[in-house]
Amino acid sequence: ISMFTGYLFNPKYLVSSANGEAAIRLTKEPSFFGRRFKLEKLTNLDNKESEKIVLSLMMMSLLERRRG
Repeated sequence: ISMFTGYLFNPKYLVSSANGEAAIRLTKEPSFFGRRFKLEKLTNLDNKESEKIVLSLMMMSLLERRRG
């Protein structure tokens, strides 16, 4: 059953910048065995804020992959 839930349930995460504006969207793509994520940039960010967001999303996606 867990194989089918990985294909059917695909969460989306929306990251907001410091001013409350939607900045980046992380979406889990449907797959049976592999865990794939898509990262979409919604607004322009400065380098420092962008780096923090991308690093935190990488850590979250690695933890999500391990969990299943």
